[in-house]
Amino acid sequence: MKTISVNLPDNLAVAVDHFVEAGFFSSELDVLLAAVTEFVRRNRIDLVEQFAHEDIEWAKNEVRETTYRPLGLGEYHNETEFNN
Repeated sequence: MKTISVNLPDNLAVAVDHFVEAGFFSSELDVLLAAVTEFVRRNRIDLVEQFAHEDIEWAKNEVRETTYRPLGLGEYHNETEFNN
């Protein structure tokens, strides 16, 4: 497990304390874990879509950078394959 140190603004720290004091969570850590877990759950699809978009753009750029000479009738990219 990774340890992360967090500085919360006072108003958020008070809200976290209220959730613990009210018995919704057993500790401040549980509140923060629940918040991060929910954030990841809600934004996972957006992250996957962003990665997919980046992959598509990369592939489109690769195709643009690859140039092929149009072939005439009877021409092949690799002549030796078809002459044997």
